[in-house]
Amino acid sequence: MQTESHPFSVYRQGVAFEGLEEDTRLVIAGYLYQQWLLEAGELLEIESFDGR
Repeated sequence: MQTESHPFSVYRQGVAFEGLEEDTRLVIAGYLYQQWLLEAGELLEIESFDGR
């Protein structure tokens, strides 16, 4: 997909997990939101919760 504000192609992907327990879904969602915040610059690496 190409837009006026981005002259390069943008690809969007997704993954669906089926049959997961609620705890597992929450852990995955938390990790994904953490990575999104890191990439957006809203969370500093030092605040990361993944042990790095």
